[in-house]
Amino acid sequence: LGTSPLHLAAQYGHYSTTEVLLRAGVSRDARTKVDRTPLHMAASEGHASIVEVLLKHGADVNAKDMLKMTALHWATEHNHQEVVELLIKYGADVHAQSKFCKTAL
Repeated sequence: LGTSPLHLAAQYGHYSTTEVLLRAGVSRDARTKVDRTPLHMAASEGHASIVEVLLKHGADVNAKDMLKMTALHWATEHNHQEVVELLIKYGADVHAQSKFCKTAL
């Protein structure tokens, strides 16, 4: 799926690995074959600490995947309230529409 080590660390909630990779300079906005970023993965799984460290390192809070869904869409879809609040705090566009013309909220 074109996943990088950072995607995997974000998806599985490995905070220290995520931090090490970001400090080493890996692309914080790397894309999978379906255009998902590590932020999409962490948000979808509800890993708030990973979401926050990615955002603190400058991850694009409004990056869209192949379905034009943002991390906010994924966090909302999976009912991860803490992640939703974090994304909004960091400037997530609550009006962004997916491919299906749906907003996250």
